[in-house]
Amino acid sequence: MAQGGFGDGPIKLNGGGEHRTKDIVDSYYGNQDISFIFSAYNLIRTVMAQAARRHDREPRALSFKGALQILAAFAPHLQRARRDAWLDLVERILAAVAQHRVADRPDRYEPRARKRRYDNFMHLRRPRAEAKALLLKGVCEEFK
Repeated sequence: MAQGGFGDGPIKLNGGGEHRTKDIVDSYYGNQDISFIFSAYNLIRTVMAQAARRHDREPRALSFKGALQILAAFAPHLQRARRDAWLDLVERILAAVAQHRVADRPDRYEPRARKRRYDNFMHLRRPRAEAKALLLKGVCEEFK
């Protein structure tokens, strides 16, 4: 697994619970096995790490999406390549991956905070006027 320079731990698909993560993975990838998805991810990151090492680049500076597209484009050529042409083709793939760099965006940052504030009050799920009328009558306990 090529973790060098890419992250501070395991792949995080979502900050929610396990069932939420599974729903997201299923919506993107259907019925595919999660181990297959992680294997493909690790393969792409390994190719990126090798390309960065051979071409004196920082691994974080290479585009994951660009590497994915290059590997998809070269896949048929790799399948048909003769044994003597294989190494040359791999070198060309690594050079192409090293060319796809992530743009430098120094002013780009996002706060790591939740937008929704969790408090001790219920969410208003009916029109405000109706909720006030129910509260005034003492019928509705959910707003007290």
